Amino acid sequence: MESIAMETEAGNSTSKGRPFSTEWLVSFKDPRDLWQEHWFALSLEIANIAILFQILRHAKTRGNEACYVVIAAMVSVICFEMLPMMPQPGYLLWWYHQGLINVLHQRVPSFIITSFAIVHYVAHNLTKDCNLPTTTRSFVTGVLGILMYFPYVWLAPRLLLSLVHLDDPVFKARFLDVPYFQVLILFLLFFHTTQLFLQNHEEIEPQDRNSVNYTWCAILSGSVSAFYTIVEQYLLYLIITLTLKQHAGWCLLAALAITASLAKDELKSLEMKSYSIAGALQPLRSTIFWAAVGLFVFSSTLPLWLKTKDLKSKGIRLELGPCHITHDVSNTSPLEITRRRFICQDDAQHLDFDFHCVNQAALRFGVQNNVINCSCCTLSNWRIDPNNSCLLQICFMRSTRMNDFCRKLCSEIWPGLWTCSSPCQVWGAENPHAYIEYECNIPKVKCGVV
Repeated sequence: MESIAMETEAGNSTSKGRPFSTEWLVSFKDPRDLWQEHWFALSLEIANIAILFQILRHAKTRGNEACYVVIAAMVSVICFEMLPMMPQPGYLLWWYHQGLINVLHQRVPSFIITSFAIVHYVAHNLTKDCNLPTTTRSFVTGVLGILMYFPYVWLAPRLLLSLVHLDDPVFKARFLDVPYFQVLILFLLFFHTTQLFLQNHEEIEPQDRNSVNYTWCAILSGSVSAFYTIVEQYLLYLIITLTLKQHAGWCLLAALAITASLAKDELKSLEMKSYSIAGALQPLRSTIFWAAVGLFVFSSTLPLWLKTKDLKSKGIRLELGPCHITHDVSNTSPLEITRRRFICQDDAQHLDFDFHCVNQAALRFGVQNNVINCSCCTLSNWRIDPNNSCLLQICFMRSTRMNDFCRKLCSEIWPGLWTCSSPCQVWGAENPHAYIEYECNIPKVKCGVV
């Protein structure tokens, strides 16, 4: 159980003593606080903007279509991260997107945008002089994108989940806590962006090839790529997980089968074209290209620069929020947790309950002997008085740890905020569970739940 230290300032509750973890990459509400607490985060954000500007400036001055590939990549990842447009709590969606408004308020997307742009820039320059087919070039981009994020899978899966939002617990087939299914979705986003841009670029007539049409081509390709990927999320999820009732890991095999079928057509195209692998050596003479490769390596090894112990996911815990706190998940049956739930203070305005949202009767008969504690937090079980103070019920097994848990709750987690109003209530001999009630002493403070 994590300790949560809260303090109230002008009626608002904020967290204090936050460890150095992924929150600085996820939440960016006050630049001053970010600079004071996490100077590296703000420096990284400023550097990302400068890098994007330099990449676009260099590509534009050279008359290279890589400029428009970068624009397409930026549009693609922005649309993919910010759709759907309606701001909804994450647990109402089967993939973890919070909507446009919440993303703008709670996300720092420049790192994600920069990493996508670097991947497309490097892949485009490596393949532009090789005379490769469109599908092959798109496949190279997708593979480079996966290789860029692969170190995260091993070193800091929680950081990857926070950045790319591949963290829905619905998908249980995982490699080091990262779902196979959503890694495939990440590959498809890279693949479609390059494929659509190259196809649309080839269809532009020679007399119409100007910067305006190229820009529209990039914007259209990026937005359609994001739309395709989101639709494919739904279709693959429905086909693999719901309709066929198959293990989500079959997505990887399905992807390999589709790749094999496409490879036949690509081999025929390669035979018809005079492709040259030596064309990939041309960009090696460019200083800007090597700078982009260096940024590619830095982005891939970013977990090495951080405290990875704060970024490791654990199978028995559920990562919540944009919040650094890792909350315990009850392994009660039949109260199986199948969706992501938020109980972070920043998300309180969007929620009426947390991930232990069950009625009291189900809680009484569902708790098993191996469960030490869990929370009963449905809105109907909270008594709200005119002063807006609320009642918190902590229910647990009758054990010797009861007094220690009560003491820790009062002294460490919420010191001075809660008063024990009902020391011990036993539900019956046949259900040897007890609960303690605490009333919030400070008005207009949202209840936190352990």
